[in-house]
This record gives sequence, structure tokens and C-alpha cells, in this order.
Amino acid sequence: MDISTLKRDPALVTSKLISSGDQYLAKERIKIMIPAFYEAKQLMTYGTETYFLGFYCIITADGHYAIDIAPTMIQTEPSQITRVDIDDMEYIVMIYDKGDAVIANDNVVKNEAIGYAVFNEILSKGLFPWWMTYEDAAKVFSKMREFTGSSVGDNRVLYEVIISTLARDPDNKSLQYRQGFSNKAELISRPPSWAPLRSVQYSATNTVAKISGSYFEEGVISAINDPTDRIERGEKILRL
Repeated sequence: MDISTLKRDPALVTSKLISSGDQYLAKERIKIMIPAFYEAKQLMTYGTETYFLGFYCIITADGHYAIDIAPTMIQTEPSQITRVDIDDMEYIVMIYDKGDAVIANDNVVKNEAIGYAVFNEILSKGLFPWWMTYEDAAKVFSKMREFTGSSVGDNRVLYEVIISTLARDPDNKSLQYRQGFSNKAELISRPPSWAPLRSVQYSATNTVAKISGSYFEEGVISAINDPTDRIERGEKILRL
């Protein structure tokens, strides 16, 4: 699948769905794409009933797409399920023919545990799907109270700071993304690469932090290849 030809248009994608009671049905063939790791982490289940985490991309037959960031499990009834690799990441693609229930039941169950799964898999491991932009990533926890009942996303500034740390310049991951882009158009034309929150190589900001963690070899290599040019307050305290 050539994602470079896709155009983001939420209004057009919405027009391809029709509401029918508690369901949303496809007016024509469409696809929903989710990261394949959802399956291993119980964020997607399929069998008699199919559910998936509401962080997904929906793609129309004419090459338009939209995304959703809903921290809840959504019931669906696809005609086919297949897989595709994009930028070294595997995705599950659910295919819907005309009349299929894209959302089989819009009554969802609140589950606080989903907040932990989202944080652990997407932020901690840096597993951001291709469709999630820099601005989208900052909104990952914005609907937590609505869908899970948890207050974890109430302080939006906190997660915006975390995202600004994880987003890296696509040409030089030692630089934060916000230091390199010059205009808003680059958010689409030159999207960031992502560093895991738990990464010693990219998330640690000083030499002591890099070499004192549990990933010693990785930390030493990072300290040598990307030395810091100033002593941070924590380092000063440790050196007293």
C-alpha cells in the first residue's frame, strides 16, 4: 500500500458511513488499519465477535483517510482481514464491503486499564502508527475521562511535553523534532521519527543518566556518540 498518495479528509470519510441505530455501516468498500501489535496485547480480538482499540485509520476506496483516537474497544464486523507492512511496521487491515458494520455497536464499555496499555505500548515503546502526526500524538490521552473514566489525561500539558521529547528529527534522532521544523506544513510533509520513552539512547539527557541505567552498553555508546555539552543539576549533585 502506497500511503504517500493518501489524503486526509475526515469529512469525506464520514460521508462514506451511514448511521443505523447503534451501528455505522459502510456505503461502499472501505478499510480500517491498526498496528499488528494490538493483537498480541489484547487490544484486538477476533473470532465470533471482533473488537479493536479505537486508535485507527479508516481509508476509502478513492484514497482518502481519517483517524480516530478513542481509548475504548470497538466492536466491528469486517468481511476480510489481511496484513501489510509499512515502514518496517506490520499492520492489520480490516476490509468492509457495502452494508458491513464498521462499528457494530456504538455503546462501549469504560475500562481504565486501556489507559495503561496505550501508555505502555505507544509512548513507552514509541510504537506510533504512520498516520499519527505530531499534533495527533499530543491528543492521545485527551479522551481518557470520556471513554475510560480515568483522570490520567486531564493535564494535557504534561503529555504535550512528553510527546515533544519523544518526537525526533527524521534525519537526526538526537535532535528533538520541534527544534528542526520551520512551518506547520512540515508536520505532514516531513513527519517526525519517534523515540521510545524508555530509551536510554534518546530519552536520557546527560551522561550520568545514560550510563547509570540498566541498559549500560546502549547508554555508553550513546554517551560517546552524542556527548552532552553542559553539566545538568542532577550531575552536579551526584558529583558533590
